[in-house]
Amino acid sequence: MSNKKPFEIPKPVLRQINDCANGGFILFAFNENNMPSVSSHFKDPAKALALQQYINNWVLAVEAINLEVTVDIMKEELEIDDSEEEISEEGEDPEDSEEDEE
Repeated sequence: MSNKKPFEIPKPVLRQINDCANGGFILFAFNENNMPSVSSHFKDPAKALALQQYINNWVLAVEAINLEVTVDIMKEELEIDDSEEEISEEGEDPEDSEEDEE
């Protein structure tokens, strides 16, 4: 067994963030086991709800951007596949095409 204390964001750092946060903060980080952890503090429930809504909107925006990038990549891949098919069709032997039609 390890007596090693689990990693925590130092309290003075959290206090400094809170001093600059104007009513609250949520800080996501990875712990020593590469698992997500969260530290937060709010002046009042309204600030907590406001940050919660902002996070929801931020997640939706990031998802939309990721979807757009994925679609662009897929379009590029399809265009490459289409152009390769056109090249191989152009390179076919006309006699082979006639035999296929019979």
